[in-house]
Amino acid sequence: MFMCQRDSFLQELDTEIVQIDQMIDLDSLTNSLSLNPKLFQEDKSLFKVVLADTVFFPEGGGQPDDHGVITKKAESQENIVVEGSVIRVIRNGTVAEHYVALAKGGENGGLSKGDKVTTKIDWGRRFDHMQQHSGQHLITAVADVKFGFPTTSWWLGSEESYIEMDTKEITPEQIRAIEDEVNARIRENVPVYVDVVSLDDPKLQTARGRNLPEDVKGNIRIVSMAGIESNVCCGTHVSNLSQLQVIKLLCVVKKKGKCLLHFLAGSRVIDRFTTMFQTEQKLTDILSSSPGQLPSAGEKLNLTLKNTRKSCQCLSKDLAVLIATTFKEKYSSGVENGNKLWMHHRDFVDLDFGMALLREIGDAKKSAIILVTLKTEGTFGYFLLTGDEKVIPKAKIIEIGEELCKILDGKGSYQKGNIYQAKVNKINGLVKAQKLAQQLVDKLFDKVEN
Repeated sequence: MFMCQRDSFLQELDTEIVQIDQMIDLDSLTNSLSLNPKLFQEDKSLFKVVLADTVFFPEGGGQPDDHGVITKKAESQENIVVEGSVIRVIRNGTVAEHYVALAKGGENGGLSKGDKVTTKIDWGRRFDHMQQHSGQHLITAVADVKFGFPTTSWWLGSEESYIEMDTKEITPEQIRAIEDEVNARIRENVPVYVDVVSLDDPKLQTARGRNLPEDVKGNIRIVSMAGIESNVCCGTHVSNLSQLQVIKLLCVVKKKGKCLLHFLAGSRVIDRFTTMFQTEQKLTDILSSSPGQLPSAGEKLNLTLKNTRKSCQCLSKDLAVLIATTFKEKYSSGVENGNKLWMHHRDFVDLDFGMALLREIGDAKKSAIILVTLKTEGTFGYFLLTGDEKVIPKAKIIEIGEELCKILDGKGSYQKGNIYQAKVNKINGLVKAQKLAQQLVDKLFDKVEN
């Protein structure tokens, strides 16, 4: 049993390195241990470190692992000579394996077997996990006692957590009843304590969570909430339910015949309320509405937006018809002023406008090669390049389209109707792209005429 399990509130521990190995195959390790490669690449090397005892909780029981630092001081005990980041901790049987990112240079990053080191956890992360884990135990117990909803698993997420319950439905009334009960228990200042028992202890028969891992050896921890429940658990917990502060049940998501009950506990409730209140303030300013009227104000704005979009679509279609008519008039008797390329650009329209324009031009595109460029927002947009296949074959359409993509930082493909369509990131390169298109088309027809 690790020190973190004997004292969940201990934040720092002096201990000794009993094993250290450098990790070489980082790619496979990153995948197998879900490591964030940004934490140890470039100027860092990764080591697996085993300590004589640890204040770091290794992932288990649904609870994520602890993070923190490991330091080695000079013999004077004043200056730190080595400091590494503990970015992953896992349990391997009775051993906790710490994955430590150390600066490159020197043997084993400056650490060796037998070194005396100081380990310190990220307390904010640990206490948050303690609140969520103890909160889960309390919700599980109340839901089971009040409504017979057994917990089959749970997940502690970075923003919110959920408990999987073996029931097809949890009603809003049941959610409120569970929430009222768990918060009443928090206000009652109920103690939380840990019993360490042997595998044959009778207490195990009445505790929840008796499905122990196959590699469990030695004594077992039973976490109890006085008068509420006892649960076999390896995780870290609060010592009194009052330390949970408050629990908020968020919603129920139905999945594969079971219910996922999402919840927040402790500081997460305060953080979520703060974020929601700040969002509410911004929305009241934007919509010029009181908090209670925000839903109706949002619905009204959404309706206005839909009507505006419909109007814009109609106007866009009318504009496409007008531009197409102009094109047909200019090219009705053949090439205009000897120019075989017709270019049209439009700001703040979408791809639908461009496609509508080509549809309206229809068979008249036999008179010229057409390049339509569209700016949607910022530097983003589209272009459409087309022409009669007898005038400009598919291969040449693709060749010119790909050259334009290089200038406009785009990616396109050939479409039905002898059209090259591309989405671009730098429509601000339009002038240069139009100049190139003109040169390529002129070159194409020079070859044809010669």
